[in-house]
Amino acid sequence: MDRNKLSPHFVWLFALVAVVGGLGIAFVTAKAGWKVSAAAFFGFVGLMAFLGGYLTRASALQAVLPFVLASGALGAVYYAIVKSVMSAAASSVGAGGRADRAAATMGAIAAFLIVVDALAASVGGAIFGLKIRAVKSPGELLRRPA
Repeated sequence: MDRNKLSPHFVWLFALVAVVGGLGIAFVTAKAGWKVSAAAFFGFVGLMAFLGGYLTRASALQAVLPFVLASGALGAVYYAIVKSVMSAAASSVGAGGRADRAAATMGAIAAFLIVVDALAASVGGAIFGLKIRAVKSPGELLRRPA
């Protein structure tokens, strides 16, 4: 192991920054459209996962697990946000019980989509960071196995 790398526990910090920064980026890019917002979120979470795998001495499980848990937490946050907004919109027009169930369903769909997006970005980024960390020289990246 390379002793010039950070402790494996720093991956949790990268996962926390990915969640908070991902929420911030999604908020800032919301007016640019959902495609831009999703791409910016995906890129930021993937970058944080890559840095968590590359800059630390973490093993594969230590690099991926914090991001899996952070993805689940982010899904819960998105569920609460979407359900709250949709319930408030439904109550403002006088809709009742079924509207609350529809709001919960929409929140669950949003949570599922954000968890899938965050998992794909974080697992891919972390594994890529681990692979790049294992390379001894840049020339190894260009050589193909025989």
